[in-house]
Amino acid sequence: MASRLRTATRLLPHRHLFTSLAQAPPNPNATRVRSFRRPLLIATGLTLSTGALLALRDPLLSDSSKNQPAPTDDEDLRSVPLSQLARSWTVYTLCSSSALIDASPTLLHVASKIPGVWQATKAFVRRTFFAQFVGGETAEECIPLMHELRELHGMGVILNYSVEALDSAPTSGSSAIELAISDILSSIDACGSFESSLHATSDPRAGQSFVAVKPSGLVSDPSVLERATKALDALQWLGQGPAPLPETGVDEEDCSVVLGQTKGDRALLNEGDVQLLKGLHDTLRRICERASLRGVKILVDAEYGKYQPAIDVLFTLLAEEFNRLQPATSGSPPSAPVAQPLVYNTIQCSLRRSARFVEASLARARERGYAIGFKVVRGAYVDTERQRWTSLSGAGPAPVWSSKRETDECYNAVAASLVRELARSLDRPAEPALGLLFATHNEDSAKRIVSGLVEAGLARVREDGKVEPGEGVRERLCFAQLFGMADKLSNSLASSFTDGAPLVLKYVPYGELTYVLPYLMRRAVENKSVLSQKGGAADERRRLSGELRRRFGL
Repeated sequence: MASRLRTATRLLPHRHLFTSLAQAPPNPNATRVRSFRRPLLIATGLTLSTGALLALRDPLLSDSSKNQPAPTDDEDLRSVPLSQLARSWTVYTLCSSSALIDASPTLLHVASKIPGVWQATKAFVRRTFFAQFVGGETAEECIPLMHELRELHGMGVILNYSVEALDSAPTSGSSAIELAISDILSSIDACGSFESSLHATSDPRAGQSFVAVKPSGLVSDPSVLERATKALDALQWLGQGPAPLPETGVDEEDCSVVLGQTKGDRALLNEGDVQLLKGLHDTLRRICERASLRGVKILVDAEYGKYQPAIDVLFTLLAEEFNRLQPATSGSPPSAPVAQPLVYNTIQCSLRRSARFVEASLARARERGYAIGFKVVRGAYVDTERQRWTSLSGAGPAPVWSSKRETDECYNAVAASLVRELARSLDRPAEPALGLLFATHNEDSAKRIVSGLVEAGLARVREDGKVEPGEGVRERLCFAQLFGMADKLSNSLASSFTDGAPLVLKYVPYGELTYVLPYLMRRAVENKSVLSQKGGAADERRRLSGELRRRFGL
């Protein structure tokens, strides 16, 4: 476990954001090995050539960069160990190449087929990408990191068991699903025990941790979610061609279809599908029950558009059951009190429907009397959704915005609207609560949200420049960034607020290297826009280069 203890010095406090305002086993068959020699040479040559070109292009080594001033605002890097700086520089140099990111799944697939090469590849990835972006192989290995983030930087965590099923075919069986469920329950227990230990000593930094779940990884045949979505589309759009994602929220008929209480479109959902969906609903209920007992909140992660409407229905069923005050259960493990809502849905602002869907979801929650939580993101499936819409010959614009500017505007508008709604919610304690988690690597969006809190009377700026949240705000709102990324923004946000329960979280994936690797590569491909935007891989590399030049006097 000691080997997984992470050095957190890269998260040293930064100036206030508000005032300064994102297995393959070895194959012994020699003939087969020779058959992979040529792709191996090509893959290796591509990787080394790309890395060399990127390195030569980097300001650390490029002669043309010697006249460029080193960053003057990165004092937070000065205590970072040299080995960690070198690792991060290597990772971000490689991540700066879109071509290399796109090729990474293929390169890994080729390497996994060649004895010796796969072991060397895993060793390299473990010391670089895994160490940079993953908290550990188990939830227990993430506990030291949780302590470091909370004690040194006032940050919380969102744990995510980052092993998921393929979206194109059934898994090998129920054992893999049970393993995933067991790991998620373990992560809930780890978070619950961590927070309970802080509450037991009346630690002012005690708050609430989150665990993220991806429903497609909890069912043996993820494509059942696509068939359920088609059945829901048939209800809403009467089967008239490919349907945009629903904007009107979830209704009773939608819930009945997913639970198998009505037949819906008999051609799309058979009895086996209904049993899979019921099983998935039962699994999610089991997870939420454990989270409720342990004082941990659950984030239902966003997925592809072909799955999302079915997932929205499952979230609604969970919210109606668990986003109410839960009676204490005798004999349950000791837990910290959990503020409602307990389970959050994810809103992807890359989708045109986002603002209207949020309004419809809020209206249903008010009508039914349950709390509702939203994790607001920009979204990672833009290219995939455009390609899917084109392949379906969909009429009209694709479900996603046509430009990043429109996505940014949508995110900022949804965030501003929800901050205002939170202010109204806190003024009306008799109404169901609202919980918000703003996941962003965009500094402008973070500034807008902090300013919105002050303007809405949810926070005030003290004379020392710190932002002091009002009563009840810490339990209902927080920011989040991916672990290993956007640390400068995380620092700025965390140090902008007064001390107390964390308002900034790091999204921490964990899992065995062999199984997490494909997930990380897919996330990198889907999040190229995050890696390329301000504060992304290129900017991080430049920051690290400036510190390395300073240390070596270059």
